[in-house]
Amino acid sequence: MSEHSNQEVHIVSVKTDIESVDLLNAQGWKIRASFPKKTLEQSLLARELSLKLNYQKGIANSFCNSGTAYYLLSHYQLALSDLFKSKELFKLIGDKKRISICLRYIGNVYVGLNQFDKAIEYYTRTLDISTEINDTKSIAYLYGNMGYTYLKMHAFPKAIDFLNKSLSILHEQDDDLGIADASNTLAQVYLECNQPSKAFGLIQEALKRSNKIDHIRGLANSNTNLGSFYKLRQDFDRAIYHHKIALASAIEMGEKMLVASVYKNLAHTYQADNDYKKAYECFEQFEFTKSKLNDLNNEVAVNSLQNQLELEKSEKEKEIFRLRNIELVSAFKLIEEKNKNITDSLKYARHIQESLMPGKTTLDKHLQDYFVFYKSKDIVSGDFYWLQQKGDKVFFAVVDCTGHGVPGAFISLVGNNVLIQAVKDNESGNAEDVINQANILFNSTIRQTLEESTVKDGMDLSFCAIDRAKESLQFVGANHTLVQIRDGNLLTYRGNKFPIGIFIGEEVKQFTSETIHYKKGDTFYMFTDGYIDQFGEVTNRKFTRKRLYQILLEINKFSMEEQRQKLVTYFNDWRGNEEQLDDVLITGIRF
Repeated sequence: MSEHSNQEVHIVSVKTDIESVDLLNAQGWKIRASFPKKTLEQSLLARELSLKLNYQKGIANSFCNSGTAYYLLSHYQLALSDLFKSKELFKLIGDKKRISICLRYIGNVYVGLNQFDKAIEYYTRTLDISTEINDTKSIAYLYGNMGYTYLKMHAFPKAIDFLNKSLSILHEQDDDLGIADASNTLAQVYLECNQPSKAFGLIQEALKRSNKIDHIRGLANSNTNLGSFYKLRQDFDRAIYHHKIALASAIEMGEKMLVASVYKNLAHTYQADNDYKKAYECFEQFEFTKSKLNDLNNEVAVNSLQNQLELEKSEKEKEIFRLRNIELVSAFKLIEEKNKNITDSLKYARHIQESLMPGKTTLDKHLQDYFVFYKSKDIVSGDFYWLQQKGDKVFFAVVDCTGHGVPGAFISLVGNNVLIQAVKDNESGNAEDVINQANILFNSTIRQTLEESTVKDGMDLSFCAIDRAKESLQFVGANHTLVQIRDGNLLTYRGNKFPIGIFIGEEVKQFTSETIHYKKGDTFYMFTDGYIDQFGEVTNRKFTRKRLYQILLEINKFSMEEQRQKLVTYFNDWRGNEEQLDDVLITGIRF
């Protein structure tokens, strides 16, 4: 939320004097909510002029403006860096009102980073200062920020209480922009609580106020809320229409977080309307936008954190800024160069790893009706899928190696090679003979004998020998379960409760297989544990095997490609903003 009008102002001429600096900063602050990129441009120009003039207040305001613009553009680490600089400079100047603004926006950044307790801590500090100086407008906006934070925390009664307090003050002052933002947030709370009738009037109020002052962010949020309102009413055409308007506004402002959010809302709406193709496309755009945003924030995290720590202790801000910026730019360039070299090497390793897995042409030829959902945690993966034909049989495997990332990828190369060699060496074509041979080869390669083993490197896997002539498959599981769905019933085959690979104090165990005769329409699923072990953003619990089985039963009636898309959607919705914990691999084959 912001407390000033945001109509665009054009700079006709700029003089290198204090008056020009103040004008640049004032105009940048005024338009920040709808034109954060222009605010950023003007703040950098104001800073350059202020440094020439040794104008401390101009420098402080320019950092406040750029920090706020970075926040609105979802560049959170850069926002923290500049806001902390501004706060310390205003401390030296003794401007409590501007200190409170910096603290409030620092709180906003922590909300964006989902660090809600940290945000409330900064809002509380801001409230103390605003109350001390009797800044009623700042208090109103602060209540609105706290309401939005409690909305994100799903503490809806607290959110409603703070937002009503905010609106009470803002209506007394007839503050168009503040009323628009608080009304939109309160409407979002009621929509989250499935009370659309309470939300609609607030959305209309927000639209009216936003149109009055050309508040683009307010219009984007209002249309997002209208999209959610009509989705709850199952009027999907109107819902999609308003979400698209919101998307256009978000793109115009250049706010990636808002763009990602609208794509996610669009995806949910298309999904509810059974348009799975468009839902999947929107989810891909959501993931792409969010990943770009995460990449940017990670890229500057070291730089920003260093600035923050230094500036908290600083008493001679201007000189420290100048010296530290020189040092940090040099250090960042070195880190950036090393990071690029490592990343390029990993990307090449991924290319090698993916080339070892069967391509679409091979899968189409041998599996025919199938899907593969494969999502690595890092650039390279410890999970892989594998296929080879020998005689009348097709051997297919889903494998989960110890670890993920680089360690897992190394084990996966060994696993790929031993499976190839085991099939080549085995004449019987019997699945358990192949896997027992693979176990011997794996242990020999890793040198995991009973005497020498010092690490637990191994593989869990599902391995199937498919014989289409006999309409049967042999299954061997190493800590893996095979799922079969026939005529709406789900059957499981537990496999062996030990991995490929032997460790200190363990005996070499023999794998056994199970022969399953299938009929037309039967579907078989194999998966690693990355999907079921993923923690959810809302529940903070694992997805669980039971929930996956329920979903497989629900989606089994759909085509294999639609099943894959639905599994992707369920996974992304469950994970939310939580970190992906492990590599994910699920395959389905329909006969």
